[in-house]
Amino acid sequence: MIEPSAKDSCEFKEPILVPHRNLVRSYKRSHPAVPRFFYVILGALFLLAQLLTGQAGLAHAAGKKPFIIGVLTATWGPPPTSVGLRDGLNQLGYRENVDFVIGIRFTQGKISELPQAARQLLASGADLLFTIGTPATKAAMEASKVVPIIFNSASDPVGSGLINSFSSPGGNVTGVTEVGVELAGRRLQIFHQMIPDMKKILYVSFLNSQGEKRMARLYRETAASLGLTVVVKKVKTQQEARKILFDPSFRSYDGIISPRKPDLNIMGFILIASSRHKIPTMFGDSFMLEDGRGLASYGASWRETGLQSARLVEKIMRGTHPSNIPVEANSKIELVINLKVAKRLGLKIAPEMMYRADRLIR
Repeated sequence: MIEPSAKDSCEFKEPILVPHRNLVRSYKRSHPAVPRFFYVILGALFLLAQLLTGQAGLAHAAGKKPFIIGVLTATWGPPPTSVGLRDGLNQLGYRENVDFVIGIRFTQGKISELPQAARQLLASGADLLFTIGTPATKAAMEASKVVPIIFNSASDPVGSGLINSFSSPGGNVTGVTEVGVELAGRRLQIFHQMIPDMKKILYVSFLNSQGEKRMARLYRETAASLGLTVVVKKVKTQQEARKILFDPSFRSYDGIISPRKPDLNIMGFILIASSRHKIPTMFGDSFMLEDGRGLASYGASWRETGLQSARLVEKIMRGTHPSNIPVEANSKIELVINLKVAKRLGLKIAPEMMYRADRLIR
């Protein structure tokens, strides 16, 4: 088994709450191995303590309390949707650290720690909880029936019991949902059209994710119609994911499709392993292509989801109760191709595929 070096490690020992601004800056710092949104600035803890207690920022100096948004997520770092949220609020005329503050609490895949993390955000003075995924949203709902909650990346909010209906969500919860599972078949078709010679594709996903289970079924069904083989590997731990993706047998695959959600840091391992072995990759969001190692992505834009959420946050800041704010759907689906990676892999992308792409990274 090929083990990642110390600089390749995407793991962190402790769940961390950090100020959003510093994490956004960390995205822009190049790193030879670790995907940017898993990169953490530990020294930012002190600054966040100041922000959440009103000891830093122009708003405090002027006697005005900024609106505090607590982001709750089980990912390994700040989710791209929170970047879109920050940008969306800026576009609406709100100033970070003056009119609003964003603090992020991520538990690095530990679902069981989400309830405690939600309580900690509330204890820190959060005026609103911004949750990523169904488990985080449920943890926030258990922590408070009063503080507004805006969810993201919950593909079936009605079926999972988060809301009563899209038009009348009820309770203290609303949010933005997006098309996820339904795009699996189309994603595989596009991947095959980009690389017609591929025959065997790997799909590694978190065993306990219901959405990923449905995607696996769709990938297999679509693969059968295309004459392809999709090998599905369901894992429970990071160690299992690492063993699969850093084993020499990984080279036997013609391509790899990433799971939609960043459970168990599988996305990070995929970027490292695929880069080492020069294997084409397909992701669900273009954020993973910015690292310079992912080949293509097809799916709903996480940043757009964050931008839409900003409008919901503004309504709450202006006094509208979440139960009166209909749940929205992010319908912006985009195909993005990284031509730099294609060249490095020795792939020639057909002109018609480049024409169909919503964005090309050159």
